[in-house]
Amino acid sequence: MRRYFFHPRDGTDEIKDDEGQEFASLADAEAHARLVHNELTRHTTPGQIRGRLVVIDAEGNEVFELPFT
Repeated sequence: MRRYFFHPRDGTDEIKDDEGQEFASLADAEAHARLVHNELTRHTTPGQIRGRLVVIDAEGNEVFELPFT
């Protein structure tokens, strides 16, 4: 199991996910990122949320991102 962190970023600000979550694979972490992304965008009006959701692995590498469009 590997730990991944999910950081919403808008270009100037970042909300740090200090806990992260463990997943068996990067594909599982990506699926979770899509759920988080959908949840964040579902509760906002179009254009209200900007930037992207960035997935970072335990070594600090950016491994996946989803833009808020």
